[in-house]
Amino acid sequence: MTIKSSKVGVMFDGKSKRCSKCKKVKLLSEFHKRKKDYTGTCGWCKECMNNRPYDKQGNHRRQLKYKYSLTMDDYDKLSAQQNNVCAICNKPETVKNQWGIIRLAVDHNHTTGEVRGLLCNACNRALGFLDVDHCGVPIVEKVIDYLSH
Repeated sequence: MTIKSSKVGVMFDGKSKRCSKCKKVKLLSEFHKRKKDYTGTCGWCKECMNNRPYDKQGNHRRQLKYKYSLTMDDYDKLSAQQNNVCAICNKPETVKNQWGIIRLAVDHNHTTGEVRGLLCNACNRALGFLDVDHCGVPIVEKVIDYLSH
C-alpha cells in the first residue's frame, strides 16, 4: 500500500520513502528513527543529515534565548565580567568536544530561573549533583564541614 502525504512529493510504501532534502527514494533503514513522524523516521535521510552544516553559534544563541532569556551579548558581557573563567573555581573551561573547548555553562536557579553566573563543566556538574536548588545552601555547608574534618 502506498500512502501519499499531504506534504508535497512525500511517498511512503512501508519499505521506502523520499528524502525531503535530496528528493531520492531510499529504504527506511537509510533514515534515522523518529516516533513523531507517521513513517517512524526523519524527513531527511542519514546522508543528508550528516552532511548538513552545523551552526554552532546559532544553536548556542537559540538555547541562551530559550532557556535563560539571554542574548549572545548578555552572555559575552557576563563572561567578560568573570574574566572568561568559572565563577566558582576561577579557572577557564578545559573540556573539549568535537568543535574545541566548550563554553562556560550558564548556572541558574532551577526554581526561579534567575541566572547566577557562568561555570566550568566540573563546577556545574558538582552543583547539579548536590541539588542545591532543592536542598539549599545547608547541603553545601554540610559538605564543607565533612571535608574539613
